[in-house]
Amino acid sequence: QAVSAHALRGHTGCTHGRLPLSLRVAAPTMVGERPAWVTPCLEVPWVTVFAHIAPQFPPAGRAVSNEEWGRFALMCFAASGIVLLVGICVALVVLVKSCCRAGRRPTRQPSSTPIMCVGILTLALIAAGTFAYLAIGQKGMSDAVHEVDGVLDDVSAARDQGIALAQTGMQISARINATLPKCTPAARQQLQNVQAEVERYREVLASYTGYMETFPKQVGDAKSAVGTLSKVVLFALLGPLALVVLCCIAIFVVVCATRAGSGGGGCSSCCLRSLGALFFAPVVLVVAALTASELGAGVAMGSFCKDADTNTLTAIHHFGDGLAYNVSRYYITGEGSNALTDELQHATATVALIGQQLGATEVRRFFVQECGAPAAPDSLASLIASTSGPLHSLDTMLSPAHVYPYYRSAVHESACTTMVSGLGWLIVSQIAVGLLFLPVLSCMADSFFSRWVVWRAQSQVSPWRHPDKSDQCVV
Repeated sequence: QAVSAHALRGHTGCTHGRLPLSLRVAAPTMVGERPAWVTPCLEVPWVTVFAHIAPQFPPAGRAVSNEEWGRFALMCFAASGIVLLVGICVALVVLVKSCCRAGRRPTRQPSSTPIMCVGILTLALIAAGTFAYLAIGQKGMSDAVHEVDGVLDDVSAARDQGIALAQTGMQISARINATLPKCTPAARQQLQNVQAEVERYREVLASYTGYMETFPKQVGDAKSAVGTLSKVVLFALLGPLALVVLCCIAIFVVVCATRAGSGGGGCSSCCLRSLGALFFAPVVLVVAALTASELGAGVAMGSFCKDADTNTLTAIHHFGDGLAYNVSRYYITGEGSNALTDELQHATATVALIGQQLGATEVRRFFVQECGAPAAPDSLASLIASTSGPLHSLDTMLSPAHVYPYYRSAVHESACTTMVSGLGWLIVSQIAVGLLFLPVLSCMADSFFSRWVVWRAQSQVSPWRHPDKSDQCVV
C-alpha cells in the first residue's frame, strides 16, 4: 500500500513520543509486592550477630553527606576498640610475665605435656579457622570476582553491539543521502521523511552508546579493586594466624631441645623470656589490631546485609551517578525506568518503522522510477534486516532475567552469605588463638622453664635424691 506523507509524519511522532503498542515494554510481572525476577536476601546467622552490634546503615531516599558516612564507619569500629583494649592488656600480661620470675619450688620433674597439648590444640584451631576462611570467605570473594568478570564481558559486548548498530545506521543514512540528489522533488520530499526516521534512529543509538561508554571502565575498575582486595584480605587476615603458628613452633623447639638434651634450662628460659618480650607480646598486639579491624568490617557488612537491596541503592546513590542509580534501582527493585532499555526499545521501534516505510510499494517506486536507484530498496532492506539480530541480543542481554542473577550472586550469595560467614569464623579463630591460647601457652612455657631450672638446680645440689622421686632416698 502507498505510504503518504501524513502517515510518515504520524509514525515519526509515535517513535519520538510514545512507542507503538506492539513495541512497548511490558510491565514487570509482580509476585506480591515485588517483580518476578527479584528474590529476597536471606539473613544468615553471622549477619544477625554482626547486625546486633552494628549501627543503622545510612538512610535511603535522600542524599547522605560524607560526614554521615564517616560517623557510620566510626560507629562500626566502636566494638573493635574493646577487642584492641583486651589485646593491649593481654600483651602487657605476657610482657610482665616474661620479666618476672616467681613460683613455688617443684617437688617433682616439671612436665611439658600440658604445653604440648595446648600447643597442639592451638594449631588445630588455627587449621580450622584457616580452612573455614578459605572454604567459605575466600570462595565468596572468588565468586564475586567471577561475577564481575561476567558483568564486564556483557557490558563490553553491549557497548560493542551498540557501536555496530550505530555504524549500520550511518550506512543507511549515507545510502539515502547519496540517492536523494538524484530524485525528483516529489520523491525527495517523501524520502526525506524516511531519512528523518533514520537520523532519529542514529540519535537514539548515539544516546545509548553514550550511556554504555562509561560502564566498561567502571566495571573494569571494580574488577581490579575486587581482585586486589581479595589478595590483600587473604594475606592480611591469615597473617595473624601465621604469626601464632611461628610462636607455637618456637615454643615447641625450645621445649623439645631442653627435654631432649636434659639441660639445665637456663639458656632456654632466657631465650623464651626474650621471645616473650620481643616476639610474643608484639604478636598479640598485631593479632588484636587486625582482629579489631576485621570486626569493624564485619559489623559494617552486618549493617549492610540487614537490608542488602535498599543499602546497595543507598551506596550507589552516594558513590555513583544518577544513571547508575536509576538503572540499578530498576534491576534491583523493579521500580523506576531503565534508560538503557528505553533507548533500546526506541531504536527497535524506529528501525521497525523504517523497515515498514522502505518496504512500502510507493517508496520502492520512488527509488526505482524517480530516483534512478533500483538497487537501493534491497540494499537498504538488507541493512535494516542486519540490525534485527543485535537488537534482539541486546534486548536479552539487558533484560532483568539476565542481569539480576549477577547482582544476586555477588551481593546476596557472596558478600552477605559466604564472605560474612567466613569473616565471622576467622574472627572467632583469631580471638581464640591470638588473645587466649597464645598468651596461655607463653605463660605455661615460661612457668615450665622456671620450674625446670629450679628442679635441675635441686638435683645437682642433692645428687643422692632421685630427680623423679625427690621424697625417697636412693639406696
